[in-house]
Amino acid sequence: MEKVSNDIRIRTPAFLGAISPSAWGFLAILLGVVCFAGTTPLSKWALESFTGLQIAGLRLALGGALALLYLTTRGKLHLLLENWKLSLLSAAGVGSFPILFSIALETLPATLTTVVLGAIPLFAGAMSVLLFREPAGRRYWIFGTIGSLTVMAYGFETVHQDQFPALALLATGVVLVSGGYTFGARLAGKLSGPLAVSCATSMLFLPGLIILGGQLPWGHLDSIIVTNKSLLGLGYVAIISQYLAFFSFYHGLARIGTARGLQVQLTQPFIGIFLVSLLVGEPLELTSIVVAAIVVGCISMSARKPREQTNGRVELSELPQALKERSPQA
Repeated sequence: MEKVSNDIRIRTPAFLGAISPSAWGFLAILLGVVCFAGTTPLSKWALESFTGLQIAGLRLALGGALALLYLTTRGKLHLLLENWKLSLLSAAGVGSFPILFSIALETLPATLTTVVLGAIPLFAGAMSVLLFREPAGRRYWIFGTIGSLTVMAYGFETVHQDQFPALALLATGVVLVSGGYTFGARLAGKLSGPLAVSCATSMLFLPGLIILGGQLPWGHLDSIIVTNKSLLGLGYVAIISQYLAFFSFYHGLARIGTARGLQVQLTQPFIGIFLVSLLVGEPLELTSIVVAAIVVGCISMSARKPREQTNGRVELSELPQALKERSPQA
């Protein structure tokens, strides 16, 4: 397959043309999920210098400022007014999560926090079906429920009694952000991924400033001891987690549907566990690896489509075997 751009012929590898649009959707979501998985360990880094509310305020304000800048430079601010309802609904969920998440992370272990986020696909998928009647078959509900309950059970097993208030905040954030993802996916279906993300995220700029106004010690800013690690963590959660990661994520959801696409996010807790172990130093247990294997199996089963429905194209779950079959050395 060949594409021509500016009179320069660019040859694309033949096997890429065999990947179906659905598979590209899954890959786009996976890229976003990997970025999201880094949120917990990098937030722990930021907590070395900032409080949970300070991180949330900075995260919302910086992400919102970038979104407004993007819309302004592209001359697309009018889209924010034309799609204000979906933008507001998405922003309400996506914006409330960093607040509850950052506060909860002050007392909860990073690994436990990462695993509890495994409930997001179940809630978001259910909302997309109930609110927008998005099709989801019996296989989705069976394996989606198994996968979500597996990660939830793993997380609750390690909860101590004094951590229940923080866990309740985190659970509330999971429900709210699930709704935000669902409305954001609908918005991405009307606009391009970057424009949809920017319309929703731009609405978080003012709330972020309000939080910062009440949380930063404006008269004693020198009392905040900022380390390189905390600054890097803050920059990551504000720029990547709060804004850029959604570009790829919403693009994938718009391609394959929220209910099916969010199954991929079941891998996020386990990608996050490895990142927590690597970046924060919390121990990596065999139990988490076993649970990860169970969840990945649920993703494969819930997202699989019969080969005859793909019109000769290759689904993501069949990609490794398909590449082997198409290889000249096979």
